[in-house]
Amino acid sequence: MAKKNRNVLLVSVLFFLAAGGGSYLFREPILTRVATFLVVSDPLHKADAMEILGGGEPGRARKAAELYHEGWAPRIFITKAEHTTATEELRHYGISAAEDHEIKCAVLRLLGVPEDALEVVDGYNRSTLEEARRLRDYTEKRGLKRLILVTSNFHTRRTRLVFRRVFKGTGIDLMVQAAPPDDWFNPDKWWTRRMDSRNLFLEYQKLIFYAVRYW
Repeated sequence: MAKKNRNVLLVSVLFFLAAGGGSYLFREPILTRVATFLVVSDPLHKADAMEILGGGEPGRARKAAELYHEGWAPRIFITKAEHTTATEELRHYGISAAEDHEIKCAVLRLLGVPEDALEVVDGYNRSTLEEARRLRDYTEKRGLKRLILVTSNFHTRRTRLVFRRVFKGTGIDLMVQAAPPDDWFNPDKWWTRRMDSRNLFLEYQKLIFYAVRYW
């Protein structure tokens, strides 16, 4: 009996060692897959307009400019993100700080997008859900049928989930496009950078929240 117990213990130890060794050897592919799950991109078709989601880094505007010059859409909508606490504090001290949508418009102009192709959507948005609802009303009033959504790569899956839900029944075709990784989030080696790790965990929290609460 004692010998049998020793054999069971030995097998168990070997199993966990093998499992641990396998996890260590394949940790990078596993961790990379965790990140790439968040990143989606839809096939492109000519659209009536494209929308740059609020927040994020200038890469969103650069991607939109690239798509504009390639002829995918003749207009670019820019929504307004809610003011950050940093912006509010700067204004409290009388320091002028450009808002997110103003920065995006400036980048687009510098990249050769003409002024008459830019439309700033009125109203500040506190969340992706609020932004989707505002944009749905904005596009329906204009009779648009196809829209490209440009956002940061780690934000694309949640964007697709939220916008498809909000736009359901409108007949408007949505295509999500990921901006290049830039400095905010790179799926490769994300676990080696604090900012990337922070973005990944926050994005999964938000994705789960939306999935549980609204679907």
